[in-house]
Amino acid sequence: DPSERTSSAGLARVGGALRYDMIADSPEMIAAMKSMGQPPSHKTNSRFTELTVHRRLVITNVIDFLPGVKPYESDIEVDLSAEGGSVRMVVTLQGMHDEKFTNMQKEGFTSQLGKLDKRFR
Repeated sequence: DPSERTSSAGLARVGGALRYDMIADSPEMIAAMKSMGQPPSHKTNSRFTELTVHRRLVITNVIDFLPGVKPYESDIEVDLSAEGGSVRMVVTLQGMHDEKFTNMQKEGFTSQLGKLDKRFR
């Protein structure tokens, strides 16, 4: 029966690829990207480098979209823990090549988390 079939397509797994478009959506972020001669969006290539179901996720992003900056990797670590009837999520962002981009990364990720929070209220 086709309704009983399961597939691993689309499921996170260590070594699996994660591809998405990073889009600046606030006026400040769009202005910052323009001031650096960057488009307000770019394709991001990442992979899942660690996965413990319901506990921990590490995503390694390939930073290869910045003119004049040698490509490098940057990790996002997500740790989850049960706290009563809730789940605590701690996100650790590895610093980027300079303070300006590290701050932009933090602002962008904070914006993403804020949107997620609204979705589950």
